[in-house]
Amino acid sequence: MKDAEITIEQLNQLKRENDKWMTIGGILLTLIFLVPLGVFIGLFLRSTSLFSGNRGFSMLWTGGSFGALFLLFFLFLIGVIAVIFVMAKKRSTYRTAYKKHFSHKMLSGFLKEYNYTHNEGISSRDLAETGMVRLGNKYHSEDYTSGRYKDVGFTQADVVNQEEYTDSDGDTHTVTLFRGQWMIFEFPRRFVSKLAVAGNRCRQTIYARKMEKFETESVEFNKRFRVYMQDGVEMFYLLDPKMIEKMQALSDRFDGAVSFLFIDKKLHIALNNGVDSFEPPKHKKGDLNETEEVERLSGEFKTVFDLIDALELSKNIFK
Repeated sequence: MKDAEITIEQLNQLKRENDKWMTIGGILLTLIFLVPLGVFIGLFLRSTSLFSGNRGFSMLWTGGSFGALFLLFFLFLIGVIAVIFVMAKKRSTYRTAYKKHFSHKMLSGFLKEYNYTHNEGISSRDLAETGMVRLGNKYHSEDYTSGRYKDVGFTQADVVNQEEYTDSDGDTHTVTLFRGQWMIFEFPRRFVSKLAVAGNRCRQTIYARKMEKFETESVEFNKRFRVYMQDGVEMFYLLDPKMIEKMQALSDRFDGAVSFLFIDKKLHIALNNGVDSFEPPKHKKGDLNETEEVERLSGEFKTVFDLIDALELSKNIFK
């Protein structure tokens, strides 16, 4: 189905199918625990003297009865696996259709030209090349969006950056270094050197190789951010009192989960806020309301434009 062919009626039909299979799957997943429990209780009762004198009950477990019961349970398990497969397929079809339909509905209200791809994102290589991002061994990015706002080019995508390791006991653990929105803004002006301003809740993923840790004259700013640089002169040029005030305001807004990376002609802004963009609403009963969904998604995506306005990225300092 092409993007333009996806209508709200078709999308709601996919949602109804998805909801139906989610309900069926939920029932079967419950039964998959109840049936073994019933078998276990039956075996337990059979092994006790409580029913030892019950000839009818004893006959149930003699001969081929137990084997037949086991076969029925095995067939039931195969059926559950098949239903889970259908559930996953229905969910994937609905989710993809939702993203295609509402991404264009929402983005066209903000931008004249844009690019959106639901199954692509910002590559780990792009982040690694900054030299200021610690990448784990599990990385995923999707919902790639690019465009221009107030003559500022931007790219945004959802990023999940994790480190998986096995401890001395053989147990596997996963540490989430970053989960949220990653934005890259492009400018005509090239920054002379690298500058990283890492918020408190981004310190696991933002680090700086071959860069010097620095502190500003603002005690409050130094509590909220760690600053790494290559050139102190440019740092003072970029982090003037006005910019420091703006960054502190954004730190308040995002509860310390914001970081800024200046490199070449780009400013990376990382929001470790757990947001997963363009996702269908969870636990919503009934059909989707197009107007409500566009408003909800617009509120999430508007963060990109709010950052451009808040930091005044269209001003001459970045040109």
